[in-house]
Parts: sequence; C-alpha cells; structure tokens
Amino acid sequence: MNPQQRQIMLNYCTEYDLHASAGSDFHRPNKWSDLGRNLILPDGAKPIWALWS
Repeated sequence: MNPQQRQIMLNYCTEYDLHASAGSDFHRPNKWSDLGRNLILPDGAKPIWALWS
C-alpha cells in the first residue's frame, strides 16, 4: 500500500475499532510491493495478535 492507502486503512481501524495485521501480497515488482518489505503497522493501529494472548 502506498502511504495514502495506509492512512485510509488506519482510519477504518480507528473508526470501526478494528485490529490490523501486516503481510506481503506480491503481484509484480514496484516500489510498494517488494516481497517482505514495508511490513510495519502504522502508529495507532491495534495489532490483531494482541488478541491471542
């Protein structure tokens, strides 16, 4: 996701009290989809794995 898309997703998480995850979904090489890169949650996102403990 590009930064604007990440912000939109964070807004959804905040508005609807959703938890977030990170993953790599590779379709083709470009600056946003390098496999295994940029897999951090934005500040303010609640990680889904926090529910598992």
